[in-house]
Amino acid sequence: MTDVPFRGQLTEEQYMSMAQLIWPKMLKATPFLVFVGVGILLWRLWPLSFDQPFRILQVLIVVAIGVAVAMAPKIGARKAWRSDPILQVEIHGSLSDEGLRWQQEERGIRLPWSSIVGYRATDDFLLLYRTPRQFLWLMRSFFASQEDWQRALALASQHSKPH
Repeated sequence: MTDVPFRGQLTEEQYMSMAQLIWPKMLKATPFLVFVGVGILLWRLWPLSFDQPFRILQVLIVVAIGVAVAMAPKIGARKAWRSDPILQVEIHGSLSDEGLRWQQEERGIRLPWSSIVGYRATDDFLLLYRTPRQFLWLMRSFFASQEDWQRALALASQHSKPH
């Protein structure tokens, strides 16, 4: 199989999509857990009335904490995107049976498939893991054609295991 070239620049929207995919399962369940927690709190404090300001204050505090906890991962990911210029530069390179060639500004690496511990693919991106928590990203938009994208996915699945 010949080299499959890629070239592109990650957008903030793409970065946020990747961030949501890799969040721990617990963070993905946070909105549901907050909803259940508020429900339990309301059940314990029912009936609420305006002559019980302390109970109403308790509910408002729990709701505010829940909203903050639910929003924290997105806020953190957006801050990481905006503060790390290396995420925002164009990358280019290729995938082949030998491995990955990744070039970013003046820096570049060549990784044989034996250095890739796993991959995760969606319809829009391919993550190639160097360690269980560190990966390189390839967006579908980085490839010149759908055929090249499919060849890249095939190479990842042929030479690595799902992460």
